[in-house]
Amino acid sequence: MSSFLKIKSFAKCATRTKEEKYKKIGNKPRLKTTEAHSKASKDYVLRNLENNYCRYCKRSRINSYVCLQHYIKDMSRRSTVLRVNKNKIGGWKMALKGDALNKLTSELITKLEDQNYKCYYSNIPLVIGENLSLDHIYPSSLHPELLTESSNMVFVDKRINNLKSNMSPKDFYNFMLQLKEGIAYLENNEDFKKYLED
Repeated sequence: MSSFLKIKSFAKCATRTKEEKYKKIGNKPRLKTTEAHSKASKDYVLRNLENNYCRYCKRSRINSYVCLQHYIKDMSRRSTVLRVNKNKIGGWKMALKGDALNKLTSELITKLEDQNYKCYYSNIPLVIGENLSLDHIYPSSLHPELLTESSNMVFVDKRINNLKSNMSPKDFYNFMLQLKEGIAYLENNEDFKKYLED
């Protein structure tokens, strides 16, 4: 094919409308259906929010947008992400989807109720949307095989979770014992007590 014919063919393709392109392939333009679906989805969410329902279902909301089921589902989804490629930005993938994720969610809701909405490590009351967080007892960085096991997950206060970081249970326990000694030291430290008066 000569270069003149190539240019002519390219010019023809560039001037065709979206409808003509779809007609040639034998498909209808999908733009309208996508817009309709998006509008219906937005209407459903807005209707639910107006009626104090979860944005995804007809259960009552526990915060501004979602019910307990969807809140814990989102939390468990974020807590079970696998690092696929350490050298690549965005090299993550979901470890659980569908029924497996739903099963984990229901197990975690039961666990939260069993814990009586108290932190597993400190007995601090847990408030959804404020200090509630999910922790792996054996850190997923050291034990990736336990990443999706509900028996390895507990609900804890966010600050305690940050404090624990990726410590093993034994290391964390020893660290807490050191903190206990530190508190006893501070109680007898007159110099430090003056800062508590502010």
